[in-house]
Amino acid sequence: SAPPPDPALSILLRLRESIRNRQWAQAAERAAPLIGLGRGLTPSGDDLILGLLLLLNRRGDFVEPFNRQMIEHARRRTTALSANLIECAARGEADERLLAAADCLLTGQPDAPTAARTLASWGASSGADTLAGMAMALSG
Repeated sequence: SAPPPDPALSILLRLRESIRNRQWAQAAERAAPLIGLGRGLTPSGDDLILGLLLLLNRRGDFVEPFNRQMIEHARRRTTALSANLIECAARGEADERLLAAADCLLTGQPDAPTAARTLASWGASSGADTLAGMAMALSG
C-alpha cells in the first residue's frame, strides 16, 4: 500500500494555494504550524517562512497582515534568534547572503543559479529551507 501523505507537504501545498490567491489571513493560518517545526536555533519551518517573507517583502507585495501574524506566531512558538530573523524578513531585511539570493531570484540576473546554490549550501539545512520559502513566494 502507498505510504500515508506527509502532513508537512499538505501544509505547504495549502499555503502555496493561499499565497497564489493572495489570501493573506488564510496563508498565515496555514503557515502557523510551520513556525518552530524542526530542530536547532532556526528550525526548518522558520527558515522556510523567513525565505517566503523576505522574497514577498523585497518584491514589494502588500503582505502586512501576513507579516504581522507570522511575527506574532514566531514570538510565541520558536527561538528568539529565529523570531528576530523572521521579523527582519518581514521588513525585507536579512544578511547579505540572503539578500543577494533574493534579489538575484527577483530580477532573474544571470548569476541567480549561483546565488541559489550558494544559499542552498548554507548550514545543515537552513539555506535549502530558506530557498524553498523563496521558491514558494515566486510561485505565487
